[in-house]
Amino acid sequence: MQTKLITPPADWAGGKKGKEMNWIKTSEQLPARKENARYSQVPCIIVKDRQIQILVFNHEHFCWDDEDGDDHNCDIAEVSHWMPLPELPL
Repeated sequence: MQTKLITPPADWAGGKKGKEMNWIKTSEQLPARKENARYSQVPCIIVKDRQIQILVFNHEHFCWDDEDGDDHNCDIAEVSHWMPLPELPL
């Protein structure tokens, strides 16, 4: 089950005003692997120790890397919820 978070401003999610963004429990689903990627890393907004951070899910090592995607930050179980980053504004 997803927990409703926010209704972001129009410049999030490609200008679709009012599109809801939801937290996803890591126990229920992890970020999808990027198709045709040699090395798949997916940047996400996460909740760890009741704090919001930006981390990168690393499919090759099955862990969360730091925001630059360079170094191991924590194990999967340390993150309770995640959501994909919105598209960059045009």
